[in-house]
Amino acid sequence: MIVSITSFFGRFHPVLVHLPIGILLLAFVFKLLCLTPRYKKLKAAIRPSIILGMISAVAAATSGYYLSQEGGYDDRLLTQHKWMGFATAGLAFILFLFSRKYSFIPKSDRKNAVVILFFPLVILLMWTGHLGGSITHGEDFLFQPDQGQSKGEKLPKKVAIANIDEAEVFNDVIRPVLEEKCFACHSSRKQKGQLRMDEIDLLKKGGKHGEIFKAGVPDESEMFKRITLSTELKDHMPPKKEPQLTSAEIELIRWWISVGVPFDKKTKEISDRKELMEYLATLSETHHESWLPETDVSMADESTVKELQSLGVSVVPVAKNYNYLSVSFSSKKQLAIADLQSLKKLIPQLVDLNLSWTSVTDNDLRLISELTELRALNLAHTSITDVGLAELKSLQNLFYLNLVETKVGNGALATLSQMNTLKELYVFNTGITKEGLLTLKLPTQVDTGNYQLPALASDTVVFRRK
Repeated sequence: MIVSITSFFGRFHPVLVHLPIGILLLAFVFKLLCLTPRYKKLKAAIRPSIILGMISAVAAATSGYYLSQEGGYDDRLLTQHKWMGFATAGLAFILFLFSRKYSFIPKSDRKNAVVILFFPLVILLMWTGHLGGSITHGEDFLFQPDQGQSKGEKLPKKVAIANIDEAEVFNDVIRPVLEEKCFACHSSRKQKGQLRMDEIDLLKKGGKHGEIFKAGVPDESEMFKRITLSTELKDHMPPKKEPQLTSAEIELIRWWISVGVPFDKKTKEISDRKELMEYLATLSETHHESWLPETDVSMADESTVKELQSLGVSVVPVAKNYNYLSVSFSSKKQLAIADLQSLKKLIPQLVDLNLSWTSVTDNDLRLISELTELRALNLAHTSITDVGLAELKSLQNLFYLNLVETKVGNGALATLSQMNTLKELYVFNTGITKEGLLTLKLPTQVDTGNYQLPALASDTVVFRRK
């Protein structure tokens, strides 16, 4: 990709913009101090500071103008910031003219004018800087409470939905995910790629490359492609340094697109909602107990992470500035033995593994059993049986296990009974019976599915003869 000279210069704006602020403020301090006999010698530094400050202000304003041409920012804030920047540069130039030793302005007037001009210039500097910060971080950035995650902080607790049947698919389920992971770059305060996701009409419209999803076809939808790319690639979303979507959230987006991208439906109006129910289960109170290890670990082997990501595997931290990992094979259904062998290099860091809808077999579970730090394992819609599940009894840290639509039966209960840390078990459409579950002597929340949906008028079509 060829970058024009003006565009290249514009991208120096974040660097240049700090120079006039520091230099001109310092010149102002020098001017105030030299009014006292003790610091009179600072007078010699005022004029050079004003000259450097004026030059850097002009450079910052010019680079900012070129950067603004790339788009992706709130138009109202951008316009205010741009003109305030030009005004700052202009006033700095006027200040330079008044400070010149051989100026056409009388010396007595010049001295007073320099002091007077400094005050509006400082105000302009502060206000222009504030507008710039508002463009980058949002209008409420200065006074909003700190919502960042410090190192070692656990996953944020989302609010469980009280009445699942009455919940709106987009507003109650999808939008909170977008708000947490996407709005920072695609909302009213910033529109990277000319994309806004905080309003339904604008989300449907898409960005500068057009619509971001193709209803019913996740693999052909730009939105799903971007979130499943390797984090090392520039087009991956969210950007590498931002909080990443979890494997459950990626599966949720895939499901939402596959059922037609519904915006105005309730969950009870969606016939195929098994995967939605699996995601909603992750919002339960028990799923967000302090299940991560108390102490952090060193970073995972970078070459292994990149190797997996190059194969289409999602490898992301479970939280910002946290070294424990969540790995999802949601975009790679056919597993190779080498893929699972690579996971062994991530044993200390790997706590969440999603193998749903993959070709994982009973033999593969022998390798999975070596991932001793696993806390959550999703095997839904795979061909595993009781025999393979027996390999997992060594996972004595596992708290979440999803066996939906697998071939396990009551024979697996003996293995499950030995998993003392298991808190959540999902067994919908398996061979495990309710009678068999009565023998499971663990304080485990078991979800057997079979949700009953109320009949709707729209569910019945009546044909009448004309």
